[in-house]
Amino acid sequence: MIKSGFHQVSPTEIESVLCSHQAIEDAAVVGIPDSTLGEVPYGLVVIKTGSHVTPENILCFISARLAPQKQLKGLEFIDKIPRSQFGKIERKYLKNHVVQKLKK
Repeated sequence: MIKSGFHQVSPTEIESVLCSHQAIEDAAVVGIPDSTLGEVPYGLVVIKTGSHVTPENILCFISARLAPQKQLKGLEFIDKIPRSQFGKIERKYLKNHVVQKLKK
């Protein structure tokens, strides 16, 4: 769970909306630190081969389908979502990756 202000946001709910987009093959959502809300959702997506989509297109797509507290505060395209041997998303790894990238 991502604790954003007074709301608890489910990453899997946002991921399912992201994966419903025709250009997205796979998606992961992690909570990143925010000085006002504590944490905010950040998305990482794998785009299907041959798809031409921008992060702005995807953010617009989900803005019509999710409540304001569930909106992504950032989105990044990656080649592959890292998963454990059991198929679970490696959220700690992704969160560290995003936080380090945002610090630069």
